[in-house]
Amino acid sequence: AAVSVSADEYDDLRQDMLDSFLAEDMLDISEHELTVEQVQEIYDKLYHSGRMPWYADEDCDYVFGEGNLVKKFRPKVLSPKTYDRDLYEQKMAELMAESCQSWMSDWQKALSVHDYIVLHTMYDEEYMHNTGYDSLIGGATVCYGYSMLYMDAMNRLGIPCQIVVADDTGDGEGHAWNVVQLDGQWYHVDLTWADPVPDIYGFSLHCDFLRTDQEFKEGEEP
Repeated sequence: AAVSVSADEYDDLRQDMLDSFLAEDMLDISEHELTVEQVQEIYDKLYHSGRMPWYADEDCDYVFGEGNLVKKFRPKVLSPKTYDRDLYEQKMAELMAESCQSWMSDWQKALSVHDYIVLHTMYDEEYMHNTGYDSLIGGATVCYGYSMLYMDAMNRLGIPCQIVVADDTGDGEGHAWNVVQLDGQWYHVDLTWADPVPDIYGFSLHCDFLRTDQEFKEGEEP
């Protein structure tokens, strides 16, 4: 039987997953004897860690072996029909140039990038766009897109940042936000709740910026 997907040994598997994506090869994971649900859970942790390139998809390709266990695995790439990699890199360079200066501390950069994204993005009330690409290029996305773009920008700056995904925040709806590490401590950052709906030009809230676990729990649910 497969062991728990939370076991530390799967950190090595996650690294293999990343390597297989970069090499554009299928990864043979038959030795682990995992179901597709377990493999997806392992990959989700990698995907939300900020280590995967922004153009990696949440979905994966699978080859099954005996007992319907996963034999081979490979993360998918976002469809070229839906994104322009060169354009994304160009716009990301503009974001960095406009929001970050060499004299800024990591704390100041975290705030400046936060405000840049909020001020250049509207919440998509029709729920048609959900990626960081949609935020950066199209200017509209939902919570997951805000989080993806912020995570990518922070990690490019050398500031560890990940995504937190909650299936139900207490109101029956899911949500996504970030945690960012500054001076060795992790803080919660919620860009979605910083962006008023309907959009207010030039306005960004900071009530959910760099909150500790305790502050986040005691405050309004994300």
